[in-house]
Amino acid sequence: MIVLSPLSFADSPRVLWVFSWHKDLPWQQEIERGFESHFESTLLDSKFYYEYLDSARFKDLSHTDAFIRYITSKYKNKHLDIVFFEGEPASQVYLNNAQLFAQSQVILINPGVEVGNLPDSTAVISAKLDYQKATSSFLQLNPNKDVVIVAGDEPAARSRTSEVKSFIKEQSPHVSVELLVGLSLPTVKNKVALLSKNSVVLYLLMFDDEKGEHYIPYQVAEQLASSSSVPVYSFWTSLLRSGIVGGYMIDGQRVGEQAALLLESGVSVDSINSFNTQTHGFYFDARQLEAWEIDEELLPVNATVLFAKRNIIEEYFVPIMTSFTLFILLVFVFRYIELKKYTTQLNGAKNALRATNESLMLAQEELTSKNKKLEDLSITDHLTQLYNRTYLEKTLERELERAQRYGNHLSIILVDIDHFKKVNDNFGHQMGDKVLQAVANVLKSNLRSIDSVGRWGGEEFLILCPNSSLRQATLLAEKLRSEVERVPINRTSRITASFGVACFHNNTSEQLINEADVALYRSKDAGRNCVCA
Repeated sequence: MIVLSPLSFADSPRVLWVFSWHKDLPWQQEIERGFESHFESTLLDSKFYYEYLDSARFKDLSHTDAFIRYITSKYKNKHLDIVFFEGEPASQVYLNNAQLFAQSQVILINPGVEVGNLPDSTAVISAKLDYQKATSSFLQLNPNKDVVIVAGDEPAARSRTSEVKSFIKEQSPHVSVELLVGLSLPTVKNKVALLSKNSVVLYLLMFDDEKGEHYIPYQVAEQLASSSSVPVYSFWTSLLRSGIVGGYMIDGQRVGEQAALLLESGVSVDSINSFNTQTHGFYFDARQLEAWEIDEELLPVNATVLFAKRNIIEEYFVPIMTSFTLFILLVFVFRYIELKKYTTQLNGAKNALRATNESLMLAQEELTSKNKKLEDLSITDHLTQLYNRTYLEKTLERELERAQRYGNHLSIILVDIDHFKKVNDNFGHQMGDKVLQAVANVLKSNLRSIDSVGRWGGEEFLILCPNSSLRQATLLAEKLRSEVERVPINRTSRITASFGVACFHNNTSEQLINEADVALYRSKDAGRNCVCA
């Protein structure tokens, strides 16, 4: 029998959630909201941490290895009392690295894989949707309707589709089932826009299509509902508000709440068995029921209808309007008496105030303009009009802090113009200045809006690339190298530059700059006009 002891909150426990997908997914946001809402009324100094595997975007094994290294490094000095792994990809990460979490109580929620023998400190909870009951209630609301199932190309989506189709055929053999599985979103939208009125759409989530395009399921639901000529149903509360009608759904917020209860009561066979039933319910969008003329009396007795129009104004319209009218009349009477008494003085004061305001506005505009010029001068290199070194150093520190906090990539590129002294010696310093300006324009015009570029010193430039891996920054450097190579000195001579690339890996700004500098010197040693990382 699986039994994990209740967590003692007197010791300010630390709880880590490892989610399979990215942090903007509504399903995971619901779980976080439900989990934390359970503790809002208690005065606990507990620490809750959330990490995201983002497995839809990063599917190769190297990403999983890098994620494990990141987790173990980040929490090596923090004892984690409880670690939740939610979803199949996250659970698989644990199963392959269980020894790293031997000091924590581990709970796998909806692992979706055969888990085999587990350590005594590990429990498995199948927070899986009850497809049979969900399908049954869906068919009861839509008797004798042709069913069109929309889903993605990922294995889990195809498995869901197969399971639901089997239940439909078992419960309603005469119902026609059409599968729009793995198709691109534009193709699906075109098809559902032309469905007959005797059809209904069942959306079973879409992360990927057969061409490898990635999607956010909620955004797919929005576009699907706005394009469809018939009602769209689904089985996840995280999709409500998108335009779907509703159905028998698994509620992410309830999953989070039940997880919080497990921490206080301890994990047992009984608590695991009750977990799944406590996370489901009938939910419907009142606006969609009205739009598709679905009678609420046909819904299950215990259904929750959300987003209904409030009718309090209609119910209390007469007393509200009477009170409002009396209030307006009283305000008008007192205001009229006051205005009549002080009209002359007030008009004079208004004229004086208007003149003062105009003077202040002019002064404020002038001051703002001068401050802006001073600020620009303080952070700008006067020759190239790029950022200066002082600004770059401050910006690099901010980006390092952000990368450390959120686990984002951050890369930098050092650029050095080759043989710049020869340009000054052979063509004069004016030509040297023009070359610096030309290279600065090339760098600035080929970067993203979130990148920062500035003059690091002499003929050296520094580029900050947030959210860029070492590979992405190296590709960017190669593109810049090629563009710089086109800058002419005269009809027979052109400019080249060497590039050094480095990526942040929990090092200081000084260490990161030093790594880029080492890479730059490797480029110089390799014959210049090249990129080293």
